[in-house]
Amino acid sequence: MMIKKNSYLVLILYSVFLTFTVSFFSALSVISNVSEKGMILFQILAFSLMAVFFTRQIIKSDMPLKKLGFSLKNIDYRIFIMLGVIVLVQPIMLGINLNISLSVFLLTVVQMILVGYTEELLFRGIFYLKLKDKSPVLYVLFSSLVFCLLHSASAINPETGSILVILQVVNAFLLGIIFALIYFLTKKILIVILAHTFFNIFASISNQVSLERNVYTVIVLSILYVFCILVLAIIRKKYNQA
Repeated sequence: MMIKKNSYLVLILYSVFLTFTVSFFSALSVISNVSEKGMILFQILAFSLMAVFFTRQIIKSDMPLKKLGFSLKNIDYRIFIMLGVIVLVQPIMLGINLNISLSVFLLTVVQMILVGYTEELLFRGIFYLKLKDKSPVLYVLFSSLVFCLLHSASAINPETGSILVILQVVNAFLLGIIFALIYFLTKKILIVILAHTFFNIFASISNQVSLERNVYTVIVLSILYVFCILVLAIIRKKYNQA
């Protein structure tokens, strides 16, 4: 299937395919009763396969992969500051797990690089290629909504509090808006891939704390996201004038 022939339904199916593949390999790791390293390796395999799949979809489209913007040139410095603050909220509020082994940490870094690349290639890259001739608002909201809904899978975990699940869904939606806005403004997918990667790395190595601490952290992030969206609205004028 070529991207230019895709419908909204196919974009949704791409997203479901990604979620199903990751869930399938996660289930395999549980059935196989592997160690923590083994579970991460299963995830690495899942995202590697999806990274190849989505990269091939881009290559088969009319836009060369490099034109998605694999550089950091001419990006407003305020975007770097905002993303840096967002990335550091979790380790600052939750603390870093210093007991994590070096091997697990390195595997986690590889895993999150693949997650950042794969998810941004789909939700920001492929979605943009399909919706670039539509309203920018449609692109931002639609990609963020699908991104948000597919990240609500944590709701099936009975150990996760309902309040935290709701906040996580809202959090994913707002973060999706920020990433979509940044990509739409800059046309540089590398910046959102890096932000997504570092956000996930710090989330993965942060301490497992109480539900209350997690709720406070997600609330702070959500407030910060709203502020960042307002700042991006201001930066938008600069890019429109360029």
